[in-house]
Amino acid sequence: MINSVNCALDASSSRISFRVKHLLVATVEGRFSRASGCATFDVDDLARSTFEGRVEAESVHTEEATRDEYLRTNALLDPVRYPEIVASNGRVLRMRGERAQIGVDLTVRGTTRQLLLDAEPPFLGVGSERKRRARVMASGELSRKDFGREFDAAWGAGDASIGDRVNVDIDAHINPEASVVTSLGEASNTTLPLWM
Repeated sequence: MINSVNCALDASSSRISFRVKHLLVATVEGRFSRASGCATFDVDDLARSTFEGRVEAESVHTEEATRDEYLRTNALLDPVRYPEIVASNGRVLRMRGERAQIGVDLTVRGTTRQLLLDAEPPFLGVGSERKRRARVMASGELSRKDFGREFDAAWGAGDASIGDRVNVDIDAHINPEASVVTSLGEASNTTLPLWM
């Protein structure tokens, strides 16, 4: 008998963000404000746990309007042709002490590559509304060149370049058997260990 927990992303409490070098010196931080996703945690065998999620490319924000407009053009994210960035076939590849390596198939602008995420142990607890909640925090790094994007000119309003390496940070709050919410906000929760 499989002891599993099915969850849907609580996007109002989650944060999906990224960091990338600007001019090879400064670091620009951004986030996606609209997302959805789900996960099934197999408490007895984490290798059978599954994850998937998607963000709306149009919802990218870096707190700089001119830069955000450029990110939404067909030179970069091109949300008109590719409205979603999709993470599918997510699975636990291996355990490393109290941490896990998660592999997902990430699709950006129609190109799919594997993204490896280093994840903290997921937690299962009770939120302020007295409902069961789970939380997963994970991070990884991708190369823009893997998705067909070389160094770009005209980053923001200036004649500059975007670094190739993009750091991805995920703070996902998920509700067992909950409906998906699609507006991201600040994360806050008190939790108890689920794995280990």
